[in-house]
Amino acid sequence: MRTKKHLFIILAISVLLILIILDFLDSDFNFHDILVEFHGLFFDLIVFGIILTLYENFDNKRSLIDYYNSLLVDLREWKDSKNGEKIFRILEELNKLGVKKISISESYLNSGFDFSELSNLKGSLFKMTNLMNSKFIGNDLRDSTFVLTRLDKSHFENINFENSRISSCNMTNTEFTNVNFKNVIFTSSIFANTKFKNCNFTNADLNNVIVHEENILEILKQNGNTGIEWNNYIIDKNEISFNGIKQNTLKIK
Repeated sequence: MRTKKHLFIILAISVLLILIILDFLDSDFNFHDILVEFHGLFFDLIVFGIILTLYENFDNKRSLIDYYNSLLVDLREWKDSKNGEKIFRILEELNKLGVKKISISESYLNSGFDFSELSNLKGSLFKMTNLMNSKFIGNDLRDSTFVLTRLDKSHFENINFENSRISSCNMTNTEFTNVNFKNVIFTSSIFANTKFKNCNFTNADLNNVIVHEENILEILKQNGNTGIEWNNYIIDKNEISFNGIKQNTLKIK
């Protein structure tokens, strides 16, 4: 980019010299002509300089975003104790650059992180990722995808999940308060001691959700949750347990 700036300066000086030479060779030359030319050239320089600066900033921003995204890909294979901190710092830098949609796949965040500062995460992807003990407060997670991701022991409050997909996710001991689950697909996710309070389940798809509590529908009713067509679901009971979690399944009648 510095080369472009240098080229711009050289061209500007060259044009200025040519204008001066041509003015002196003109038989009708007077200094007023130079003054007029200088005003026009000065305006052109300002406009071109602004355009060049905007392009430089945009190009630098795009390069940084590509760089940070490539780092996220590289960190997929790392399992050291600091891996989660490195990933989260990258997410913070992407957020500062105005990136809203993030993608984390096959990544291990080995300790709980607070995603609350990354308020707008609309359209993000979390796939085969460990988000245990994490905190999400006030995030916009509309149109997002969580697949095969550990959400156990995490806390979600005042979240908008509308039109998202939360499939095959472990939600054991997770808390959801004032969360909008409108049109969310929960297929094959695990509800075990999962707490929902004042949540909106309008048009949510709870079919094939694995539940530990056989009275999960009654539990949901008691905590101010709305939008579930209670009479449309039944519990397919199963005495088999996995890691202490009964494999009951919520089914559509």
